[in-house]
Amino acid sequence: AEATPSTRPTVRQDIYHDGKWQTAVFMERSALIEGLSVPGPAVIRQYDTTTFVPAGYTATSDAFGNLLAEAQS
Repeated sequence: AEATPSTRPTVRQDIYHDGKWQTAVFMERSALIEGLSVPGPAVIRQYDTTTFVPAGYTATSDAFGNLLAEAQS
């Protein structure tokens, strides 16, 4: 069964990164529909890889399913 696209995170969990504890959003990659932006800190999971989006960055899914990471201004 295919996952239904959703903007809701699967879970929020504390992670230790950059010398401090931060609450990160954990999402399934299949839930990221085109144009959806996920601000860091976030962990995007899929069967063959994990993508970490640090605080201060945003990952956006494009029309081809790529994740584009950009620094927030």
